[in-house]
Amino acid sequence: MLKDFSDYGNAAARAVPNGAVLIDIAPLPLTFETFGPGERFYTIMNHEMVHVATMDVWNGSDAFWRTLFHGKPEAILAHPESILFNYLPAPRATVPRWYR
Repeated sequence: MLKDFSDYGNAAARAVPNGAVLIDIAPLPLTFETFGPGERFYTIMNHEMVHVATMDVWNGSDAFWRTLFHGKPEAILAHPESILFNYLPAPRATVPRWYR
């Protein structure tokens, strides 16, 4: 998804409830950059796709829970028990950032 909610170019990735890459389309500052804007955008896209692939990889146990839940349920703040339902089909999406 391309979005323009800030004045700084950035990106994010998610794997739950579906794999997605969110891109801020604001221009990147070129003050201390060694990449041109096109190359920087290409690098950010590749970097975020690696995050999606890492968080969405699955094994037999994950496949069982994804089949049982008909996908990957999203954690809902109003229902803390949904964190467990979010963890079972996609455990790598809920680990701390430093662990990935």
